[in-house]
Amino acid sequence: MASDGFRLPGYLRLLFLLNSEGKVMVSLRREYGFRMNDVHMLQAFGLIREHDGFLELTDKGREFLKEVEDTLLGKGVGKFRKILHELVALIDHVLSKVEEYAKIYDGYWLEETWVHNKLKTKYYYYYLKSKTRKPRSIYLGKKPVPDYYLLRDLKAYKAKLTRLQEQTVMLLTELQHLEVATYIVRNLEKTQKKIAQIKAKNIPVDSSSS
Repeated sequence: MASDGFRLPGYLRLLFLLNSEGKVMVSLRREYGFRMNDVHMLQAFGLIREHDGFLELTDKGREFLKEVEDTLLGKGVGKFRKILHELVALIDHVLSKVEEYAKIYDGYWLEETWVHNKLKTKYYYYYLKSKTRKPRSIYLGKKPVPDYYLLRDLKAYKAKLTRLQEQTVMLLTELQHLEVATYIVRNLEKTQKKIAQIKAKNIPVDSSSS
């Protein structure tokens, strides 16, 4: 299902899915959100293998995921989060300036006109014209103001910056979800290792306490 929010690439979703599920049927790729191109790419790198219609991680694939996890949940994730927060603040600052300057020429368009002097030489003059703002006409002289061409496009820049800010905030939210999910997985893995160690020593395990 399509989403306006941030989504991981299909091959990464497949890797994380195999890490949590163990095996996944190739025929269910649409339901899980990956394509055959993702499968072929991961197979080419030796990260997954196919057997009897099922996909599973290789040892190399498990090592790769461990490196990704260590990077995300080590110093990397804190640094990445800090960068994202700084980016949101920077966009907010730039947006406030863009909005301020965008109002200067909002509703005006540039008009060029010309006249002949006594020697029949043609001279060009520039005006800013508007049907909605006052003054209706602003004389600019022989050259348009240097910043006109930049400022007239600021409304479009504002829309793009607003969208970028929204996507950055969504990315921060997704990052928090990833941190929580990985924290849970880590604790489950620790619990499973403890149970395996206890079973190896033939010590009865009370399942109600786990």
